[in-house]
Amino acid sequence: MLLHDISAGDEVRLELIINDTPYQIPTHAVDVAPGKVWIEVFRFEKQVIDLSDPKFYHIRYNLHGYDKAKLPYCWDDMELSMEMHNGLSCYLLSCSPFKSAGRAENKRMKDRVKVSVPAELQWRQKNFNIPVTLYDISDSGVAFLANEDAPLINERIIVEIREMIQERKFWIKMECVCVRKMPKDGNILYGCKFQIIDQRLLEYIFAKHMQVRAAEVAESRRLAEEERLRLEAQQQQKEKEQKEKAQKEQEKDAQEQKEQAKKQQA
Repeated sequence: MLLHDISAGDEVRLELIINDTPYQIPTHAVDVAPGKVWIEVFRFEKQVIDLSDPKFYHIRYNLHGYDKAKLPYCWDDMELSMEMHNGLSCYLLSCSPFKSAGRAENKRMKDRVKVSVPAELQWRQKNFNIPVTLYDISDSGVAFLANEDAPLINERIIVEIREMIQERKFWIKMECVCVRKMPKDGNILYGCKFQIIDQRLLEYIFAKHMQVRAAEVAESRRLAEEERLRLEAQQQQKEKEQKEKAQKEQEKDAQEQKEQAKKQQA
């Protein structure tokens, strides 16, 4: 599949490789040309993320798309820039003619993000609804914790979440099949595989990735600030002790000089 075989309006994913960790962002193609594709920009906290900013130069970009038979293809190490195209702000992804043929892939991104989100399990066949807590999620499945041990293996269920992320409300019903369960911390951990994966679900998964990443960055900054303050306090204490030591030595010298002067007078 060639890059320009992508059609305007097709669903694609921009993959960001940050510190060897992949993050796939669902979006859509706006237009294509030989060796080029313009895609919709994405936003965080309502602001367009300008990936052409120099602070993002350490990021590598791959593009994922599908052919007419819905088989996945990937274009590695794309060049990215910001560009106005047909009156829209777009990411322009380009590559050399030698890289315009995408490689077929038969895998999905399985990186799971740890979460702790209240949800509801709906097992309609048994008219069974119980509260659960999401444990982790990826674009292939979800795991959740429940207090009850239910015979869910190989059963079709729905896990419903309602969550607000950065002023955006997600109300999603995840249709899945339970494939495993195991005891965990006094509860039962159920692992499920998605049966339907739509754009809204992918957007939620990406939003959770960004939320967790933002929390990790905030925690890293907090720890760095604590360490800075600790070292600063340590340095101030050291300087204080040195100053007190020097002052005591000066007082001692002054006292010795005074005593020596008295002896000379006597």
